[in-house]
Amino acid sequence: MKKVSKKKGVAIITSLGVCFVLLALGTVLMINSYAHMNMAQKFHYEADALNIAEAGVNYEVYMLEQIDFNLINDGNEPVIHCGRGTFKVERAINKNDPDGRSWEGLVIPRYCIGIKSTAIVNKYKKVVKTVVGNQLVPYTVCSEGTIRMNVGNNEIGGDPVTLDPNDPPISELNSFTAVVDSIDGFRGNMHSNYDSPTEATYRCTSDTDNHVYLTVEGGTLSTHGIVGTEAEEKINANGGTAVSSAQKKKFITTDYETLYKKAEKTSAFISLDDKVPWPVKFKGKLRNNGGDLEAYTNLGWLELDSWYGDFTPDGMEWKSGVLVIDEGKNYTWKDDVELKDVSISVKGNKGSTLFVNGNITANNIEITADAFGLASNDKKITLNNARLNITASATSDGVALYTKDLTITTDKAKIPAGGNNFKGIVYANGGIIDLTNQYDGIDPNTNRFKLEGLVINPQSDPGVTPCLKVKNKGHSSFNIDLKYNPYVANALIDYTTGKINLQPLYWQIE
Repeated sequence: MKKVSKKKGVAIITSLGVCFVLLALGTVLMINSYAHMNMAQKFHYEADALNIAEAGVNYEVYMLEQIDFNLINDGNEPVIHCGRGTFKVERAINKNDPDGRSWEGLVIPRYCIGIKSTAIVNKYKKVVKTVVGNQLVPYTVCSEGTIRMNVGNNEIGGDPVTLDPNDPPISELNSFTAVVDSIDGFRGNMHSNYDSPTEATYRCTSDTDNHVYLTVEGGTLSTHGIVGTEAEEKINANGGTAVSSAQKKKFITTDYETLYKKAEKTSAFISLDDKVPWPVKFKGKLRNNGGDLEAYTNLGWLELDSWYGDFTPDGMEWKSGVLVIDEGKNYTWKDDVELKDVSISVKGNKGSTLFVNGNITANNIEITADAFGLASNDKKITLNNARLNITASATSDGVALYTKDLTITTDKAKIPAGGNNFKGIVYANGGIIDLTNQYDGIDPNTNRFKLEGLVINPQSDPGVTPCLKVKNKGHSSFNIDLKYNPYVANALIDYTTGKINLQPLYWQIE
């Protein structure tokens, strides 16, 4: 009996032990379940809070787009109920500071708005901060016409193309490298609305002796028509995507008068003959004659600082063959302007401009500036033997060229340190943009043309087909960099008036 009793006692103890183990395990599992439930609940509420915070940003963007930019005041918005939570939006605006405005850990560029949306759902909080700006021009090149590289006037083979007798024969052209890229955070896309059953939109020469090494770094070259065979092969083989039969795009449109009024808001215009005394009449021509700045007049060529007095326009100064212009000055002329051996330098970065009702022609010119604009009233701008050293800072509006036809031919023997640099926007209203390199240097770090900004080539005349041309008559080490930078659109668009169309430029979650 005693043995039986002992066995029963062991069984009871064993059963109790198993129960305690199961109880402990159940407790652990229960605690773990509660922990996971709390974690899941936390994730659930935080996800809700994040969605509501993002909704707050989108709500604020919608509200801002309904009112005039000039009427927007900084301040706190009321708490707004949304779903199972609430959001509260704060904002700050930078209308004028070119150096950017610091607010809530954000740096807000000029003409942009900082938004902070705080959402709370059942004590869980999420904060979304963003910087929004006006809708950016989405393409490095926007064109209603064709884009051609190294196509001569006697091109044969490959894709069909309408030849231009103004182009040099293919035998005068040399190979070069073209890169389409962008500043950080963007892609260098290009688009053309051109559509022809007989002509390719994007065309690179098919001549192997004049090859174009075309690289599109992650971007897309799209057209409403057909991408040429040579161009498509090079684009797809070098990091880009070629797309034919794409939907037509709407480009930014502007005109001479709109840009004139925009510039006039910053400074009254000064006529180039503002200080010319009677009976002298300025004829629109300036030249560098052995170091003296001369103007062509009804009395012939006269030094601007002559026995008639100094009639150099206000805000300009002649220094060692360079016409130095004060920042923020605007100039105008009623007819053609011609410059010979006259280089231009602009002080500061507030933007000076020259608006001309006729053509602008410059021979042997170097332009050094942060912010500068040249505009012809739907005529021509021609820069022959040009050296461009325009490396606008991040705080300036850059350089704007407005015209119908633009021709730039680089100097054959001289070039700025680091090559030709142009940071800004080129707007050719329904005409031809023709860039020809002539520089013979063999160093690719110098023999280069960097165009950072935007090229816009809309249709204005139904009888004219717009076109962007790039040709190399210099050394084959030449490379052109078409770098997308949407921020330079400030030089073209007046962001301080009218309705706004916003898009996020920077997004931060806390």
